[in-house]
Amino acid sequence: MALYQSKTITVNKPFEEVYGKVSDLKNIEQFRDRIPKEYTVNFECDTDYVQFRVAPVGDLLLRIVERGADKIRLNIEKLPFKAEMSMNIGNVSPSETNIQLVLDADIPFFVKHIVGNKLEEGIDKIADILTLSLNSL
Repeated sequence: MALYQSKTITVNKPFEEVYGKVSDLKNIEQFRDRIPKEYTVNFECDTDYVQFRVAPVGDLLLRIVERGADKIRLNIEKLPFKAEMSMNIGNVSPSETNIQLVLDADIPFFVKHIVGNKLEEGIDKIADILTLSLNSL
């Protein structure tokens, strides 16, 4: 398994508010206009999942499989390999919350050097979108 970690982001909101927003994927609709257009093709979301297209991979489906006290775990479906992502959420102060995304992917060895950098960039891009979006709510 290959492990990719985003930078840790700080959201200027209380933990409970941040956790409430990120634990219900339907809330993504509120900041859909901040998502790069290439990721809004075949976009669909509900409380437990979000689906979108990533070229050249195709449609991806992220489904919440666990909501913990400080972590939300999602399976990434519709890939030719097993992958999951965790959102680790930490209370920094009454008005600040940290989030770090961790992607764990069982990438075949012969593909790893091709997609590894893209996955690292992608997880940081998601973290940036989360920062902008959650701080503006």
